[in-house]
Amino acid sequence: MLLSLLVYMAADGGRRGYQHILDAFWDDAKMSCVPLPCVQPVSAAAFCNARKRLGSAAVRQLLRDTSDEFDSVHGTRHRLRGRRVLAVDGCKVPVQRAPELWEEFGGPSDAHVPQITVPVLLDVLAKLPLDAVIGPYASDERAQLSQLLASTRDGDILVLGRGYPSYIMIDLFFEHGLDFVLRVPVSRGFPAVEEFLKSGRDEADILLMSAPSNPAHVLKPRKIRAVRRFGPEGGPQVFLTTLPRSQFSHASICDLYRQRWQIELFYRLEKSDYVGHHQFQAKHAEGVRQEVFAFLLFTVITRTLMSSAADDRNVPYDRISQKAAILAAARALTTLLLDGDPEFTRQLLQSLLSRIASRVDPAFRQRAFPRRSFRPRSRWGPKGHVLAQARQEQHG
Repeated sequence: MLLSLLVYMAADGGRRGYQHILDAFWDDAKMSCVPLPCVQPVSAAAFCNARKRLGSAAVRQLLRDTSDEFDSVHGTRHRLRGRRVLAVDGCKVPVQRAPELWEEFGGPSDAHVPQITVPVLLDVLAKLPLDAVIGPYASDERAQLSQLLASTRDGDILVLGRGYPSYIMIDLFFEHGLDFVLRVPVSRGFPAVEEFLKSGRDEADILLMSAPSNPAHVLKPRKIRAVRRFGPEGGPQVFLTTLPRSQFSHASICDLYRQRWQIELFYRLEKSDYVGHHQFQAKHAEGVRQEVFAFLLFTVITRTLMSSAADDRNVPYDRISQKAAILAAARALTTLLLDGDPEFTRQLLQSLLSRIASRVDPAFRQRAFPRRSFRPRSRWGPKGHVLAQARQEQHG
């Protein structure tokens, strides 16, 4: 019941307070013939105290178990040559202005509220969160990534941006049996990468070996494939990868890195108006972690329903509207999460899958013209007053 309430609260997106959420949950449960421990909703204080007795590790483990279940049933449909493609990235999320949260997580020096760092391990082909870590505002993103590697498997392909590569991290990827596509800095990074750029080649095998003054010099040198392309702004971009040329061409590596964009779209969901974290309810650290993991768990539940709807109704998984699926799943959560009348649950599930499959996004089309903004410009720019004064003098 408590876990179901946390997921129900995550689906609400922080729009209502404790008591309003509890009232709505009780009403939905009664309509769905779900047995309840008492006739009237419990008080907000009782729910708050009950939450404090539940460790966030339990919600995180449920997230992992649910994503594993998705993979066992639907995972083979979301593979690249039989392999998962994973990405990791993090974002900063503001939380309640509470002394305990300031002490636990901190925040920018000029901020009004504390902030947490949330790196997520995402299956980019299934668009499914697999695991996450919640840390302080000033967290080391590489240290957090190393914690997420326990949720990877031998043979996974990891796609990462420029903030993560280092000699130590690359060594960890080899230890975990991971292939990878890493975008690396083109300057002040790996000396071997800078030499590769000077060669003018689009592709080569380079030897990563740290300088004797670097603590990572104890690691053995690694021979890695380097791929260069020119980015949208015309500058060079370099990727390091362990994927073989015989299976992954130069163009395939570049296309594979573009899949990383899915994690940016996931964070847009997390901050969306219809389900994102508008306001955390908890004012203690474990409660904040509970709410983040509950939101990720709700996302996995929705993605499971979307994949089932795609299979049962013969609709492309990538075309199903994520927003429509999330809103539909939120309305049926009490029946899906709690034991109610079996026949009612079966009918509701069939109706829910039909609803989810009926809402599809239009096929993606390349933009035929440059993006144009009609938003009014600021009246006064950085030198607005100077220009205004010059015009006044010009016109006498």
